Amino acid sequence: MGPGRTPDAAGESPTATSRSEALSWWEYLRENWIDVVNDAILHVDLTLAAVALAVLIGTTIGVLTYRRRWLGSLATTTTAAFLTIPSIALLGILIGPFGLGLTNVLFALVLYALLPITRNTIVGLRGVDPAVVDAAHGMGLGRVRVLWRVRLPLAWPVILSGIRVSTQITIGIAAIGAYVKGPGLGNEIFDGLGRFGSVNSLNQVLTGTVGIMLLALLFDLAYVVVGKLTAWRRPRTRLEGAAGEPTGAGGETIELREVSKQYPGHAVPAVDNLSLTIPAGEIVVLTGPSGCGKTTTMRMINRLVEPTSGVVTLGGTDVAELDLDEHRRHTGYVIQQVGLFPHLRVDANIGVVPRVLGWTRQRVAGRVRELLDVVGLTREHGRRYPRELSGGQQQRVGVARAMAADPPVLLMDEPFGSTDPITRARLQDELLRLQKQVRKTIVFVTHDFDEALKLGDRIAVLRPRSVLAQYDTPQAILAAPADDYVSAFAGSKRNLKRLALIPVADVPLGPAAGGLPSIAATATLRDVLDTMVRTGSTAVSVTENGAVRGVCDVA
Repeated sequence: MGPGRTPDAAGESPTATSRSEALSWWEYLRENWIDVVNDAILHVDLTLAAVALAVLIGTTIGVLTYRRRWLGSLATTTTAAFLTIPSIALLGILIGPFGLGLTNVLFALVLYALLPITRNTIVGLRGVDPAVVDAAHGMGLGRVRVLWRVRLPLAWPVILSGIRVSTQITIGIAAIGAYVKGPGLGNEIFDGLGRFGSVNSLNQVLTGTVGIMLLALLFDLAYVVVGKLTAWRRPRTRLEGAAGEPTGAGGETIELREVSKQYPGHAVPAVDNLSLTIPAGEIVVLTGPSGCGKTTTMRMINRLVEPTSGVVTLGGTDVAELDLDEHRRHTGYVIQQVGLFPHLRVDANIGVVPRVLGWTRQRVAGRVRELLDVVGLTREHGRRYPRELSGGQQQRVGVARAMAADPPVLLMDEPFGSTDPITRARLQDELLRLQKQVRKTIVFVTHDFDEALKLGDRIAVLRPRSVLAQYDTPQAILAAPADDYVSAFAGSKRNLKRLALIPVADVPLGPAAGGLPSIAATATLRDVLDTMVRTGSTAVSVTENGAVRGVCDVA
């Protein structure tokens, strides 16, 4: 007999009258529905209290231990141990410190509910895409902001599934709490079992069992609804702010002076005594074979990698003296995997850093509109989630996000490497068009020498350990490679590649003539050669704004 079933003076319970006659189940429910509803309410209250405490404790344990494998294993093993203890035995053990009643049951339920929540918190936090986390750190979001704004929202579906399992466990075990005079529908079951064989005892057991099953079903449906409502859905941002005048902060000079990076446990440094000056407003491409240290070199500029020795300056200031997060917020960062936050819409992705910097909502909205226009996307694209965009569109959003706070420096780590050749060419053209407008200092990493030739104002060819093989303009490197290493890296068709760097408008043209294939004045000598080969002509007309400027021929 549970705590809600105190006998009267005659030794009978308040519902003894209704139990004196055999009733059908429906008749029993009709006679005792108030008691049943009260028990159900108490059962729900107990479940919610236990799950809430378990969520608070379990997620805290998960957050504190997910970064260390051994700590995470210790946490899951410890919480799993509680599930091996029979519930009746645990409730009996807890009578000593807590006595009979609610506290005893609540404490036991929290212990049983911890494992799924703790384990799923650890798994969910570890399962967040490293590229997304890397992008967040590169944007200047500190560890706490990355946890609350990136890791936890993305881990939420996994954590929610753990809470869902814990709730089912709690609902079932809460019924056994009636054994130690705990509240809930378990009292119907235990009361019936205590009187088993008597009139309506089976109805009591059936009522408690069905009630618990219905509660479990209702809770499960509630979690389905919560999951749907919170699964990567954020309100649309209304871009009501005016685009305003385009911001125009130019680039700043970057200097690396005798910079080295030695990783623990490695015999040779990843970067060995590199000195390099990157002029303001230019695109400088770091290129070399895979593993030569070019990405490490770039990441030392925004301090995602701290140099072992040497100095990195930005605008004459040692970056080691700058606040780390503030420095990253004012240094654009784009990576090959893009690293867009999948739980935020495109416009929210672009506005992350300005919001962190404290910009007003109207100013952020205006900047987002401006950048969507700059990278060739519409406001409709801004209302979508990253997964609803093509790869090329996602890369454009990545560039827009990097430019959101108008940083003087953009760091781009093989940003177009995962796209198809046609999309890559379009993105390269888009970057060059943007650079003409904004004149940022861009450090671009690629292992594709043809991409380096197309984009770079200067190219730094790196040997292993980021030893500088040659640092010069594309034309100078193709005309006079420093040594066989650079020559081999540039390829065997250097003269043809040189033609692709010379605009046809820069060469002397002959008198205008009709009947020749035409080519735009913005084309290169390589385009002229391709047109001659395709048409069989030895000369082409060079046009500008529809008018013929002259003729370029093989002479």
